[in-house]
Amino acid sequence: MAYHVYVVELSAQAAHRQGSLARLRHGARCYYVGSTHLPVRQRLSAHLSGRRVGSSIVARFGKRIVSTRIYSTREAAERAELALARRLAQSGAVVYTG
Repeated sequence: MAYHVYVVELSAQAAHRQGSLARLRHGARCYYVGSTHLPVRQRLSAHLSGRRVGSSIVARFGKRIVSTRIYSTREAAERAELALARRLAQSGAVVYTG
């Protein structure tokens, strides 16, 4: 089974929500980083539907998928998800994770 790590671009309003991995910076990009065994577009649809299975941040502020990567194990995908979220936050982005 393949596991996907994906990044969803969020609108700038997401930067004002609590729970991000970076403090608000003027002009900072906003992202959600997640992982799934589902096809990424299917997972994004679940997020955007606002159902319990999705992130409320993505449901409210999600714009588009900007990156995906495939891993062979869930553990590898989860490690990569956290590492990517940290790198984006260190670069100045406002980041939320699953």
